Amino acid sequence: GSVNEPPPPGAAPGTLGRVITGATVRAGGRRDTTLTDGTYSLELRPGTYVVFAEAAGYTPNRIVGVVVTANNVNQRNIELTPDPAATMGSLTGNVTEEGTTPPRPVGNATIQIIGAGGVAVATATSNPVGSYEFRRNIPQGLYTIRVTAPGFRRHEENFTIRRGDNSKNFTLGRG
Repeated sequence: GSVNEPPPPGAAPGTLGRVITGATVRAGGRRDTTLTDGTYSLELRPGTYVVFAEAAGYTPNRIVGVVVTANNVNQRNIELTPDPAATMGSLTGNVTEEGTTPPRPVGNATIQIIGAGGVAVATATSNPVGSYEFRRNIPQGLYTIRVTAPGFRRHEENFTIRRGDNSKNFTLGRG
């Protein structure tokens, strides 16, 4: 069998989606890792099994009631759906005042992640020690980060959110 993503919408019946390389497939105490063409092979005794499949960036899947008979090759394809959380990123950092040594934290600053069309997709506020966080809820991509605070000049810059943890500190000037 093989491990694939679901086929694209409107695909002909029987069409397989993109192959998934490096997925782990388990059943009956056996395990295999899919090859570059998405295929796997498990040698199992006759019986009924639950087949599990998992891969980084995908929601695990299982198929219950897979029957293996003697002297027979059973082909069983398994679909894994991309996990939206696996493509999300977090952003954390600090906001400090420009020209201060040591850097003076700016609490109550508003940090906005601005997406396409100038729309804010997420907003956070720095705490009294200047720290802020957006936890695993930002889709990967290029954004404009806007930082404002009372008594300080507005700061904007482009920043790419990548999958996983991202960090960015900001310095605000008085004004």
